[in-house]
Amino acid sequence: MFLAIAKSTVCQETILLKDHGFADLTIRFKESGIADLSVNFKDNGISDISVSITKDKSKADYILKKTGSGDRTVKIIDKGIGDLNVVINKNYISNISICIINNGTPDYYIYSDNEDVTKEEIIVCLIKVIKERMNFSDETF
Repeated sequence: MFLAIAKSTVCQETILLKDHGFADLTIRFKESGIADLSVNFKDNGISDISVSITKDKSKADYILKKTGSGDRTVKIIDKGIGDLNVVINKNYISNISICIINNGTPDYYIYSDNEDVTKEEIIVCLIKVIKERMNFSDETF
């Protein structure tokens, strides 16, 4: 008798954050106003996406880097024109909510060489997931 067990594998994606030059995607983060996307970060409770920051690179779904190469490159700006404009809402209704969890099993793990991962960087990592969940067309960004 032959028994085969299928093991699901998680595909890691490496995102290179660029300070200058060309990038696959440029995201402008705004404090308020009209934007293509509004995101709300929750401390707990029900959210659309849960995420955890891990120190174990092999466990991560997304690896965030500032040097080297990546599967995709993203530039974060606060002025000018971006491919995508994002507002992080504090207590308002938003398009999507993200919960950063420390205990339990999140939907996604993020690894970064830096100690701190900002909310903007979390959104950068999850932008493909957000696009999918919000049914954005491929032409959107």
